[in-house]
Amino acid sequence: IAAVRKSRRLAPMEFEGRAMEVALDLAGALGAFAEVETLAADDDDLAGAQEAVLDLARLLGLSEVERRSYLRMTLEHSKPS
Repeated sequence: IAAVRKSRRLAPMEFEGRAMEVALDLAGALGAFAEVETLAADDDDLAGAQEAVLDLARLLGLSEVERRSYLRMTLEHSKPS
């Protein structure tokens, strides 16, 4: 359908006692994006893992959540007005 070119830099770190990873993406004409991730140890840890991701995102000044994929955003960006 469309090609999406991106470059990614990974920054593994520890935050609140968890192994975390921040990915910094440059996605062509779409611009720059950041993704914060961690793994939950099990179902009981899911809420704690989600809270740690949100805490680190806030600390980094990341306030907007983008749920669309790069492909979807690229297709929407290329639609004629």
